Amino acid sequence: MVIRDETSSVEITLRETGAIQTPAVGDLRIEVAVTAVATVVGGPFTGRNDTVWIRRDEWAGFLRELRELERIRRGKAHLSAMSPAEFQLTIFITDRAGHVAAEGWVGREYAGRLAAAHDRACFYVQIEPSTLAQLIREFEALAPAD
Repeated sequence: MVIRDETSSVEITLRETGAIQTPAVGDLRIEVAVTAVATVVGGPFTGRNDTVWIRRDEWAGFLRELRELERIRRGKAHLSAMSPAEFQLTIFITDRAGHVAAEGWVGREYAGRLAAAHDRACFYVQIEPSTLAQLIREFEALAPAD
């Protein structure tokens, strides 16, 4: 599934679901790719991580928050990877008129010489409010909650 506007895009692909009879049962491994257009200098900035894990209960909570967001047109829905430095997504209402946006990042954490180091590609995407219900259906189709 893809969330995009004229300046940024976020693509989320399901790669694996944790197997039954394992500690990861129902957890999701997703691939996240982000492209953000630079506004002042340079060209597009991109990032990709194909090893992002989302806990099953985190995913189910995100889907509940999305449905509530669509119903009342206030607040936010937030999704975080098991390793929060790898992926964050927040979909939120930006104003009283009910405009919608998504922001967050995809990244990777690794050992640097003296401390942990991070690579991160951030995004901000304006979402057409009339497409929010379809966006929710796409998230639900990606991995239905129990």
